[in-house]
Amino acid sequence: MNERYDRDLFLVNQKHLALGKSKFYVYDESGAALFYVERPVQLLPRRANISVYADDSKAELLLVLHQDHYFELRRREYTVMDQESGETVGHLSRDNIRAWLRRTWDIRDAAGNAIAICREDTKVMSAVRRIVDWIPYVSLLGMAIKTDFHILATDGAGETRIGTFVRKLGLGDKYVLDLKQDPARTLDRRLAVALGILLDTAEAR
Repeated sequence: MNERYDRDLFLVNQKHLALGKSKFYVYDESGAALFYVERPVQLLPRRANISVYADDSKAELLLVLHQDHYFELRRREYTVMDQESGETVGHLSRDNIRAWLRRTWDIRDAAGNAIAICREDTKVMSAVRRIVDWIPYVSLLGMAIKTDFHILATDGAGETRIGTFVRKLGLGDKYVLDLKQDPARTLDRRLAVALGILLDTAEAR
């Protein structure tokens, strides 16, 4: 596996929209750039795959998050592909109905087996965010309420927290994907990076 994934903490920093694309970088803990990411802005129903490059020269494509369906009214589903090895890394999906109550992403391995979930931090804060989103004018204030997520490994014994995805305080969209609670690397770091990208583009505030 590419050494860029060999770590437990990633910093995600989204840039402004440019020429119909959302662009941002992923850094390591010291601030060195690891990945450059592009996602087309969806103005019409169509697949909008997310491309992850080694840098902004786009000479080396590392990962592609394939949007599985044109229409995502019921579910959002992505297949994560490693472009260096040609293998399927895993699958990420969100039930849009369930997300009205508490935003949750299902994480599955390449064979489709459930291995983890990524869920909003608490039920109380989830309810507060949904209410604020629907109140006129107050929804603007809701931009100040950051959305944090817990990453939980799932097995027969229940759920075990292995990481978090939190917004850093300050201007702009800056997030920390922290997997230090998973020293055994049970969650493939390629899949973790893809998850962080989706949380930034689709969920985080």
